[in-house]
Amino acid sequence: MNRTKYALFVNWKGDPNIASNMGFQTCVKRTALMKVKWNKPDKGWIKINTDGASKGNPGTAGAGGIARNEKGEVIFAFDDFIREATNMYAEVYGLFKALQICQTENFNRIWIEIDAINLIWLIREPSKGHWSLQHMLSHINIILKKVEYRISHIYREGNKAADHLANLACSTKTAKVYRGDELHGHITGIIKCDSLKITYIRIK
Repeated sequence: MNRTKYALFVNWKGDPNIASNMGFQTCVKRTALMKVKWNKPDKGWIKINTDGASKGNPGTAGAGGIARNEKGEVIFAFDDFIREATNMYAEVYGLFKALQICQTENFNRIWIEIDAINLIWLIREPSKGHWSLQHMLSHINIILKKVEYRISHIYREGNKAADHLANLACSTKTAKVYRGDELHGHITGIIKCDSLKITYIRIK
């Protein structure tokens, strides 16, 4: 084993200076920590977080979403199994379904927050999306033209509630719409942490 390989093989206990002093080449990977947290919407607004999941891309897919008010209280949430689809299809479907529910219930001040930057781009430039997404993107924009809205990106650490629901849809292979008091289990802890503005750490 040459010196370079040996230096990579041995555990230097986080001190690259030892290897350097012995004439070995080392590669130090630096990590950065970022604080991420979910924020409540302003009074009179609702905030929807949505997400999509695909186990294979394409593969077994599901979408999830959750809407909360200025107190962090759940207005509605959903999980929806999509059978086989790509990640992007599931992401678009999740937002599409959330906005359909908002339209049915006459919510007209909506803050959309998602962890898929590509979806934000597609909402602004729907014609550039894949043909399989065009129907949903068209309806999303029709709904948005009728309401006051804002859209923002959040890292996945701050989108845990929607992520949990999307993965739940993949595992249960069912579709359900919930009211706040109908949610149980792990997701209630996520919602509580979000409401308390608990900070999550993202490692870059």
